[in-house]
Amino acid sequence: MYELVSRGGPVMIPIILASIAGFAVFVARLWTLRRDRVVPRQAFDSVRALVAQYRAPEAAAECTMGQSSLERILATGLHHAGAPRVDIKERMEEVGRREYAELSRYVSVVGVVATIEPLLGLLGTVTGMIGVFQGVVGGGVGDPAALASGIWSALITTAAGLTTGIPAYLGWRYLMAKVDDRMQELEAHALLVLDMIAGPDPRQLQYQPYPSGGAR
Repeated sequence: MYELVSRGGPVMIPIILASIAGFAVFVARLWTLRRDRVVPRQAFDSVRALVAQYRAPEAAAECTMGQSSLERILATGLHHAGAPRVDIKERMEEVGRREYAELSRYVSVVGVVATIEPLLGLLGTVTGMIGVFQGVVGGGVGDPAALASGIWSALITTAAGLTTGIPAYLGWRYLMAKVDDRMQELEAHALLVLDMIAGPDPRQLQYQPYPSGGAR
């Protein structure tokens, strides 16, 4: 491995550093996007139970103490319980947009890594080939084995860039899909609570099961 890195030249250093940064961000965002951190079922069930008992202020206080995206969105709606539905929904959507920005934070870093890694690999190959042909111009073809070795060394960076860039691209797309899934779950949960605090008597509403959003 060390031999490949050393033969690839100085461009291998940013390729390796970028791949490490991309992997670190990917793991960190996976942890942040866990369902129990974004849409905790226990908190949702507790809020629905309190609202059904006409205890919206207590539900709002409970959500205010929470740390999840769902609790922050619900807290906003519950603090305005009794207002017109359109006003409550608008305020909850404002918080939802902020939560989207927070959930998608740093995800673009993985996308940038996926973009620049192949380019860095290509740059290393081009600069390596320039060196090879400069040698040919200065001293002729000489030993074909030496020429082939120089070309082989120049191609290492392209292979390294593609090897790290392709997984980074897949990871970026996966994170974006995860963010979209979590936002859909947040919207579904928020609308259920909105119907209870801005609709008819909550005890007359037909029960709807917890929207799991699929297993991820």
